[in-house]
Amino acid sequence: VALNAGVALFVSGVCTSIELGVELAQDELSNGGAGEKLSSLVNTTTVFRIEAEDAVSTIE
Repeated sequence: VALNAGVALFVSGVCTSIELGVELAQDELSNGGAGEKLSSLVNTTTVFRIEAEDAVSTIE
């Protein structure tokens, strides 16, 4: 998981090397930051889904 996240951080320009990206990812995994981000993403996408369903139902 940390390797994939580290590569993603490197490719997106967040850090200057894959090694640094892996270190950053490991830090986030160990301190709970990754779980918080995932929870936030789930909440945001759930809100968007509900709003989209409401918009479609008003059109029908």
